[in-house]
Amino acid sequence: RSERDFHARRRRREEEEGDAVPFGGIVVRAPPGAAMRPRRSTETLVDAARACALRLSRDASAAHPRHLRILDLGTGSGNILLALLAALWRCPDIRACGVGVDASDA
Repeated sequence: RSERDFHARRRRREEEEGDAVPFGGIVVRAPPGAAMRPRRSTETLVDAARACALRLSRDASAAHPRHLRILDLGTGSGNILLALLAALWRCPDIRACGVGVDASDA
């Protein structure tokens, strides 16, 4: 396979899957044609929630981990919840789970 084939496959994949957008420590894909740039206020919310969870983890240990449950109402794409869970997953003394609820059909 040639380099030209590689680039053609990559372009086709990007057209089918949309753009990759970094957000809150994860990379999400926006559907083709969608403008998906997180608002600064959303990034601030994710940063603040992550910092709060990390403060909670200071009192935790592997023997006594903190168990966090996150409820995301009006979740939309679910990226906020996913970014928080991804950040918390990296913390060995925190166990986290989350549920996202949205009324839209999307």
